[in-house]
Amino acid sequence: MSSDTKPSGFDGSASIVISIVLGITIGGLLGFLLDARSDGKTVAAYGAAAKGNTLLNFAGVRGDLVSYVVDRNPAKQGKYLPGSRIPIVSPTMLETEPPDYLLVLVWNIRDEVREYLAGLTSWTGKAFVAIPALEEL
Repeated sequence: MSSDTKPSGFDGSASIVISIVLGITIGGLLGFLLDARSDGKTVAAYGAAAKGNTLLNFAGVRGDLVSYVVDRNPAKQGKYLPGSRIPIVSPTMLETEPPDYLLVLVWNIRDEVREYLAGLTSWTGKAFVAIPALEEL
């Protein structure tokens, strides 16, 4: 297919919609993280999965906005998220150094994460997901 031809039925509108949705999602996430930092709040993340890491890297999030990422997989603990270099730690960190806010990067299992967090007695922060839009759990 030459560079000046498009697949049948493609008018470019889908890529415009995707760009708008990504812009809103990333804008909401960055606004939330910057406001939290400005207010002196700490933010950590839950889940060192590829989808969450891709979101953070696409948004340009680094360790100055997210202190650490907890993950229940011991094989990931003690390592860093690729790109952002945010440290991956054990979930016990939520109790020993509890953040004010927790960004759930594994939004597909948000209910499971919500149940887990409800069982933590010493953590009183708020949890959020950023996909499809920023919302509190």
